[in-house]
Amino acid sequence: MSFKVFTLLFLFSISPLTYSNCIDKAENILVSNKIQRVTSKMDDLNGSYFKILLDKKGKSNESGTIKIASRDITPEENDVLVYPTAMASEDLMRSLPTFHYDQINNSENRKAAKNVSLWVKKMQAGTGSSLTRTEYLAQTLNISANDVKIGAKGTDLFISIKHPLTGENTTISLAEAQIIQLIYISKANKYSNILVHDIVGPETKKSLKEIWDKKSIINPSKSYRELLEESNKINYSGTTFQGHLPTLTPENEITFERQAPGGHGIFALEAIMAAYKPELRPKSKNTLISSIGNGEDLSSIPDENIVGLMKREKIAVAMITTTKTENDLKGGQIAIAKTADNETYTTIVEKAQAEQSNQLELFEALGLREKDNIAFFNTNMALFNYEVLTPKVNQLIELLGEDKFLQEISPDLIQNWKEQNGKKFLQLEGAMGSVILNLDRLYRKHFHEPLVSFINIEREKRTNFFSPIKTAFDFVLQFKSDRFKLNNKTMQLINNRPGVLPSISLSHKYYKDLSNTINAFNNTSLLKLDSLKVDGLVHFSDLELIGKIEVINKSDSLVDLSLFLKSVTIKDQKIIINEDLEISVEQITK
Repeated sequence: MSFKVFTLLFLFSISPLTYSNCIDKAENILVSNKIQRVTSKMDDLNGSYFKILLDKKGKSNESGTIKIASRDITPEENDVLVYPTAMASEDLMRSLPTFHYDQINNSENRKAAKNVSLWVKKMQAGTGSSLTRTEYLAQTLNISANDVKIGAKGTDLFISIKHPLTGENTTISLAEAQIIQLIYISKANKYSNILVHDIVGPETKKSLKEIWDKKSIINPSKSYRELLEESNKINYSGTTFQGHLPTLTPENEITFERQAPGGHGIFALEAIMAAYKPELRPKSKNTLISSIGNGEDLSSIPDENIVGLMKREKIAVAMITTTKTENDLKGGQIAIAKTADNETYTTIVEKAQAEQSNQLELFEALGLREKDNIAFFNTNMALFNYEVLTPKVNQLIELLGEDKFLQEISPDLIQNWKEQNGKKFLQLEGAMGSVILNLDRLYRKHFHEPLVSFINIEREKRTNFFSPIKTAFDFVLQFKSDRFKLNNKTMQLINNRPGVLPSISLSHKYYKDLSNTINAFNNTSLLKLDSLKVDGLVHFSDLELIGKIEVINKSDSLVDLSLFLKSVTIKDQKIIINEDLEISVEQITK
């Protein structure tokens, strides 16, 4: 007898249900059993997260469309109108607890930080597929391209530094640089102590362990792990593992034929669960504040002004934002939402939502128009103050129960269709920011006050806290040009032109590859570059780029401009290369 038939007979025997209801209930049991079998292969965190995403998928048709409030929009039933900070009224902005970095940079906050245990988590789980680096790694590691195994950007990108003991040039990964950076910070006595926590995936678990076990450049007689074991100022606190989740077929069947991570929403979920599960957080005699940041970003840790503010102001959760620039057209923006029944809450409006409501042009312009307020651009760095957060989360769980609580704070679902071997698969994903803001919305609903605050970094300080490497050019700009320099004594990135980042458009897929982009900008001065738009294959070796520059190569050849131009300086110019490799130059007037 099949399991499905047995289940139906069992249901008939215990309840006077109609046949159709039996069928529905039997199907639900079968689905539930399959999910149970699937998640039994995962650890508790990844299994719970997958169930949450599946539940969100089942309810994905229940919510309305997110639309930016504007005069040309007519909302339909169930639509949610959002007011990004760039266009929100003063009254709406009052519902958004906001601190500006320049206002919190003071001795009181720095003093308060000395009584904090800072729990630093860096996301090293994703592979960063937008940046191709197989050839780069083969050259850097002196191995065959066939032997290259792609990990996280933090473990796969290498920088040259001066050895602290010998003064000679040595090469280390960004992940290793961040361990050294945290050791240096711990020695500066800015905090009571620092706890280092790795967030890894299947591709990076081994490589992170190898970094911890290698002999340190600070003290070659000891590994990094041994250095932390002997210190009373910095310790290793453990690892979070992000597994690859199964996907769905077009028929909504769970499949292991393609597996993929479920987005960084899982890390926010774990951080919030640690508020009511003491076993998920390290023991601390002091106020415990954790931070989550991008793994390849040397700037993605808070400073003592931010940490001290959270302690002094009793902030439960803080999201770090930065003032939007021309480089941030595609990223999420903080907004205030109003529902049809006048509920007000904080959310993030994403590019995909703007496209769905035919508002992409408005979305990209927000914060850049003369009449706009500051647009808060999400940096993906968040902090959790467990001294304040724990009692607030426990209140919600007492009220709702754990299952309902987790459902309510679950991330807004991202449905990401991928193709593999001619078949389509749906990856279920969620973002960290939406988990945090769903928690804020839930707390507002039941206790009528916000739980999450926002700390906005002004443009001049932006790269002190937000220097992600999303593209190959980002790496070149930070570590292969005169635009930035690395402080060898602190392992901190310094912007040589603070407050300004060049706007870059490199349209050819050639520039997605790191080796190609390093070669294209070999020994190129980018300090005074404001914007660069390139169409076609072009190299800028040994040139100085100043102001606004546009280059169009209409030929199929790769053109090194240093071989064609009389001057080594290109300033405010539009350069056109025709099919016969003839070059014309026009001056761009500002």
